[in-house]
Parts: sequence; C-alpha cells; structure tokens
Amino acid sequence: MSNDPPEPGSSALAKLGLDPAHRIIYDFLWHRRDNPPSMVEIGRYVAEAAGEDQSQTGRRVRDLYDRFDIQKISHGKRPLYKLVGVLSAPRRSTGGISERVRAVVLAPKRCAQCGRTPMGDGIKLEVDHIIPRNWGGSDDISNLQPLCEACNRGKKDLYSDFDPDADRIRVAVTLPEPHKRIGETLRAFYPSPAPSDVLAVVASAISFQEDWQKRLRELRSIGWNYTVKRETVFGRVKTFYTLSQWAPWPDGPVRKAIDKAEKQAKQAKQAKKAERDAGS
Repeated sequence: MSNDPPEPGSSALAKLGLDPAHRIIYDFLWHRRDNPPSMVEIGRYVAEAAGEDQSQTGRRVRDLYDRFDIQKISHGKRPLYKLVGVLSAPRRSTGGISERVRAVVLAPKRCAQCGRTPMGDGIKLEVDHIIPRNWGGSDDISNLQPLCEACNRGKKDLYSDFDPDADRIRVAVTLPEPHKRIGETLRAFYPSPAPSDVLAVVASAISFQEDWQKRLRELRSIGWNYTVKRETVFGRVKTFYTLSQWAPWPDGPVRKAIDKAEKQAKQAKQAKKAERDAGS
C-alpha cells in the first residue's frame, strides 16, 4: 500500500533520508510521473545533473523500490519507470549497516588512510562514513571505507572542528553537480579557509572525483575565485582555500556554462592574437 509521493524539496521527502545520488533520481521520476522515463533517459539525466557518468543508476533505481511504489511499464524494448507513491512501510529494513555491507567494506583488510593491516600491524579496522552522517552522509556502500581505530578517532576529532558549519555543508553535499558542491562548501566556510580534505570529500559525495582540483579551477571561468594557502599541520603540509569572489549559479547545468565560458575566452584570446599579428 502506498501514499502520494512527496514533492522534491519537501520536509516529507527529507524525513525519508535519501542520499544525494538517490534524490537526483527520485526528483526526475517525480517530475516525469505523467511521462515515465526509460532507464536510458534516467541515466542521461543523472549524468547531466551530476556533471559526470553515473554507472550505478540501475542499482540506485532498484534501491528506491524499498521505499517507493515504482511501476515497471512494458514499452517496446525499453521498459518505463513510473513513480506511483511512497510505501506506507519499507519493504525491508533500511536502517544501519548490514553485516554483508560491513564485510564488503572491511574486505581490503587495510586502513584506507594509513595503510596498516590487522595481520601485519595488529590494528583493528572500523567502518567509517567518508561523509559524516551529520553532514548528510548515508549508509550507502559508496560512502563507507575501512579505517583503523586511531585514524577513525583522528578523523572524528578533526571533522568535529567543522560542526558549526555542518548545516551549510549538509546543503552542499546534497547538490547534484560537483562544481556546486565545491562552491557551496567554500561558501559554507567563508570567510574562513576550507581544508582541501573536506573539499575533496564533499566533491565526491555522489561519485568519486579523481581531479576535484580541476573542478575547483573551472569555477574561475564563471565568476568565482579563491586564494590558496599551505600550512604544516602535525608534520603534514595541508592546503586551504579561501573564497574571495562568487557569482550566481547559471540557470542550466554548470558544466555547459563552464564549457561556453572557456570557449568564449579562447576565442577572445585568438582574436587578440590575430589583431596583434595584423598590426605587426
């Protein structure tokens, strides 16, 4: 039995605790209730909204079956997915981390931060939330990693310093595009500097960003800027970014706006070079 699906951005939807990746798909299905999309369409939308390829789209749609009534409608070779409602009770428990997921996360048998192992170094591994729960991090396996007890305690102590900004960081984590996640995290810390490790974590909230620094640099082409400072903290050099300028986000996808701005800048540079060559 199901009830009407809650509107995207509503408090009723927020209470269901969807992580950002699942929320993107839900929002799309909600807006397409009268014109159900195929899995191909869902994948294309997610890739555009998040600014990256989403290889886990099919699995995440299936995850939504636990909470929502989603009908699979036959339509030629590609079935359509229609959001009908929200289930009065989940089909299976969605709280906590299952023993199976815990086993998968700990399977590497190595701390993701210091590299020590239980067999070689006598340490105990724990399941860590890459994005802390109070920042909007979920129990999805993509947000979990193995850490030894010492590294896990150190991370919690470090991140607790940023708890006053948790509400604003939580908002940044939910944004679908990596550029927006990075930009809004800088704004969350402003006028204080944002640590690079926090930016890296939030940038990868939906899917891993191997070169999040490039996404950061690209913001400069649409009116954003920042200063960079390096400090030695506990013997390690850490990088901090302080926002110095920002602009309203474009109406459409940030990726398209950046590509357009970079193309215009390149054309302007070529025009100036041609003008100099003609005058010499």
